[in-house]
Amino acid sequence: MPSLTATALAHASARAAALHASVAADASKRSIGRDLGEYLQACEALLIGYMNGAEPKATDNAQVEFGLILYWLDTDFDGTKWGLPPTKITTAEYDQWKEEIKTAGIVAWDGTLIGDGTWETFDPGWVIAGIDYLFCEHDLLKQPKFPTSPATINANMNTTIAIVGDWGTGSWPDGSSDGPALQVIEQVQKLNADYVIHLGDVYYVGTEGSFVSPHWESDRFVKLWPFNGNSFALNSNHERYDASNGYFKIALASKIFSAQKGTSYFAIVGPQNAWAVIGLDTAYADTSSMYMAGALNAEQQAFLKTFQSIPYVVLMSHHNPLSTDGSTTSESPLLAQVTDASALGRAPEMWYWGHIHNGIVYSPSSAIAPTLGRCAGHAAIPFGNGKYLGTQNAITFYANAPMENPDPDQANRVRNGFATLAFSSGQIVETFYDQYGNAPWTNTVKV
Repeated sequence: MPSLTATALAHASARAAALHASVAADASKRSIGRDLGEYLQACEALLIGYMNGAEPKATDNAQVEFGLILYWLDTDFDGTKWGLPPTKITTAEYDQWKEEIKTAGIVAWDGTLIGDGTWETFDPGWVIAGIDYLFCEHDLLKQPKFPTSPATINANMNTTIAIVGDWGTGSWPDGSSDGPALQVIEQVQKLNADYVIHLGDVYYVGTEGSFVSPHWESDRFVKLWPFNGNSFALNSNHERYDASNGYFKIALASKIFSAQKGTSYFAIVGPQNAWAVIGLDTAYADTSSMYMAGALNAEQQAFLKTFQSIPYVVLMSHHNPLSTDGSTTSESPLLAQVTDASALGRAPEMWYWGHIHNGIVYSPSSAIAPTLGRCAGHAAIPFGNGKYLGTQNAITFYANAPMENPDPDQANRVRNGFATLAFSSGQIVETFYDQYGNAPWTNTVKV
């Protein structure tokens, strides 16, 4: 796997060796690999469909982004020893496909880029996510205790909150720039928001830095985050692959996120309790493959219950309660957990999430109506124009503007971005911005 850096390869190899030893000592642990294998087979089937010219039906049951993890685990790390199924992709096919997707790559229905660039499907770094997930599931990492004293911040009448999702890539050579993450955060800085919320995900894994691990939570997130004391960060699947050690011990322990008081869920409440923005940890209690679905624990449900009387609630989470095309609720239990009588007891008025690497505004006719759903997971990962999204009645807006002066390998890329909520007397103004500071979508909601 020559495309991995020496430190990343050492990290992956060391954890793979530990996994082999764990399974050799306890063969019953192979079942963990079998459970993951079913999910990765579905992801692989999606990729095979695309590369054979038969675009699969739009679905959120698997992600083409992980379509090569089974191949890499099988061919480079003896993944079948962990109970994983063998890949159905041959080395000849892999080599052929790499030639076919050179330069601009292929755009999947949801905007995912099947390309050989950094953070695209053929980037071998994604294999680390699979290895670290198994490493975590084999209990080879000590899990931090879940803190249960969430911060509640009292906000002013006029308050602006910036929302940045899936930002933790750091910089990298990206044509003539250092990647969109730094461009996005520069535009966020210009707005002087009162609060800035990161919706989660540090790539490839939000690692603490132990066990020959790259210091990604620090280097690709905390050290580059330019806001101090007015910031909040949510837990995510990619940070969960390190058992959330980097998230709790590096991010939340830093002065930058001091307002959060070390707890992975929180609330920002408007004057006279007119509104509340509630951040949730949807990763810690998740038991799905690769922690892709999201879930809440009882502590957070009890926290939500204290906000039942607030008339306008905006939820913030990493995971999505809605399918990418807006047609169905996701397979996640999140919506049911939130609306349960033991929690909020109703659908929230608005919900922002990341996880899906796109910027999408859902219409009042989406499957989570009457909740206004918004996806803002497009702050850094390269993606393309998912034209299928533009044909859906449940979608009002999705990010599809081409980049300014793209290099040849960026020809299929669209602009990354972020969102803001501007609260004032009786209303919220929502705005989606792109990495150049343009505002392609805005909306005013009465509160």
